[in-house]
Amino acid sequence: MSASSRISLLDNVTQSPFGQVQEHLAEVQVQGITLDDWAEKFEPQGMLLLKADIQGAERLLVMGGKKTFAQRVAAFYT
Repeated sequence: MSASSRISLLDNVTQSPFGQVQEHLAEVQVQGITLDDWAEKFEPQGMLLLKADIQGAERLLVMGGKKTFAQRVAAFYT
């Protein structure tokens, strides 16, 4: 994922649901890959069954997997 296409899940968050018990300790850098790119690289053929535990970021998964969802996803569980 390029720097210009980075999406933060916290961009539109104005108040934490955890209130005073949440404390920011550090920033962690991770690499990201879209579902479309992942499917092409690691599972290039066949239908897919997806299970995603991504804490409300399902919309971002779908945005990055439009081709895969349209052509190859048999079931999607969150």
